[in-house]
Order: sequence, then structure tokens, then C-alpha cells
Amino acid sequence: MVFFSFRLPGGFTQLKNLTVLGLNDMSLTNLPYDFGCLVNLTSLELRENLLKGLPESVSHLTKLERLDIGDNDIEELPPHIGDLPALQELWLDHNQISHLPPETGCLKNLLCLDVSENRLEDVPEGLAGLTNLTDLHLSQNLIESLPDGIGALTKLAIFKVDQNRLMTLNPNIGKCENLQELILTENLLTELPDTIGNLTKLTNLNVDRNRLSDLPPQIGKLVNLGVLSLRDNRLQYLPPETGNCRELHVLDVSGNRLQYLPLTITALNLKAVWLSENQAQPMLNFQTE
Repeated sequence: MVFFSFRLPGGFTQLKNLTVLGLNDMSLTNLPYDFGCLVNLTSLELRENLLKGLPESVSHLTKLERLDIGDNDIEELPPHIGDLPALQELWLDHNQISHLPPETGCLKNLLCLDVSENRLEDVPEGLAGLTNLTDLHLSQNLIESLPDGIGALTKLAIFKVDQNRLMTLNPNIGKCENLQELILTENLLTELPDTIGNLTKLTNLNVDRNRLSDLPPQIGKLVNLGVLSLRDNRLQYLPPETGNCRELHVLDVSGNRLQYLPLTITALNLKAVWLSENQAQPMLNFQTE
């Protein structure tokens, strides 16, 4: 198979009035060194190319609000990524990134950061500087732990860290008081911290395919929780406090080791329940005591 690479024509960077530029799926292998001359850019899309990096002059794009370099061959993000003060969206998914530079935390106006499907081994403490972040996507990486600074992201509404190697969930997650969706599927978690109960705005909690043996009673403080998915864990029981999750309408506890269900959940307005493949009992009963 023959691959053709494409280069931007000479003089392209003289189009200094450009505000929006889309160069998706063009087999670009690099950007010209003077790409930063496009100083009025507010949106730059470079998805599905063959880029391995960004020129240093990109730091001159101080009006840039959206940068999409997803689905490239980038292994390392340059430190000057932190020199984009107006940036609100940064899409880095489907690359080969193993570390984020600490300068990423300088993007004070960033609202959305997607680093899913990379090779991230850790999350820098500097990410705590992203105090306006509402969406953080870290799915399908190699992350083993979250930094204490995760608790500084108090505006975070959506956090996806599924398909990683988390063995524990940092208790500072409980400081993310505006979190609405927390996706922890396919990790190595054996328990959830008690501080999970502080996430009172949470509507969707997915912890499928982990190693949970029990849930903290604080789960009952999630009064806005609508979906609770715990499929394929090692749960032997649900705490009776689960019945305090008054908005719960979807409950999936299939593929566990449940011995019984708490009678308290009969007060819930459940619309969908999955109980299959619980090996402890041929037929699940409600707790009578």
C-alpha cells in the first residue's frame, strides 16, 4: 500500500485573517515552522493526519479556542501547549502520548480535555490548574492512579477514566462537587472511597468490570443518581442505603455474587434492573432482617 503525504502550499501562513481552519484527513506529516503566523485563528482542526508533533510557533496562536489534533501519531505534547491562554477545547485522542507536560495545567480557560486512547501512564499534578474544566476524558490508557489535584477540578461535570489500571480511586474525587457522570468501567478497583457520597449531583455512575466486593453506605447520599451500573464485580450484597437513591431508575448488578437484595430498593421507581449471573443464589431474595 502506498501512502501519500501532503504539504501546505508555500505562503499559506500569510493568510493572517483566517479564524477557522480545518485540515482533517489530509495525510499531513508536519506543519510549517511559521504556522504561528496565523495569529487570528480561533479554531484549528488537524484530525486524522500523520503528525508527530507541533511546531513551537503554535504558541503564537493566542486567540485559539479549539484545537483538535486527535487521531495522529503524536508521542509527546510540547511544553508550549501551555502558552494558549484562550484555549477552551483540546482534543488529543487516538495518539501515542505517554505523558502530559505540566504546562498543560496553565490552560486556565480549558473546558474540555480529551486524551482518551493514548498511552498515558499517569496524570500530572499540574492538571489541578484546570479549574474551569467541565469535561475530562482519559479512557483507554494505562493510568494506575489519580493525583490529589483531581479534587481541584470543582467544575468537572463529566469524568471518563474507563479502561485503565486504577486500583484505587483517589478520595479527593469527592471534592468534584459538580460531577454528574463518572465512568470507571474496566479498571482494577476493589472499593470505592467513602467520599463518593459527596457527589450529590451525580446522575450516572458506571463501575462495570472491576473487582468491587462491597459498596460504602455513603452511596445512599447520591440523591440524584439515575443510573447505577455495577456489572461483573464481586459484590455479595448492596448496602440498604441504596434505597435512599430516590431518583434511581436503572440498576445493573448482573455478574456478581449477590446473596440478597436490600428490601429498601422496593421503594424506588426502578424502570430497568439486571440481576442475571449472580452465582451465590439460584434465586435472589430480598433481605428480611
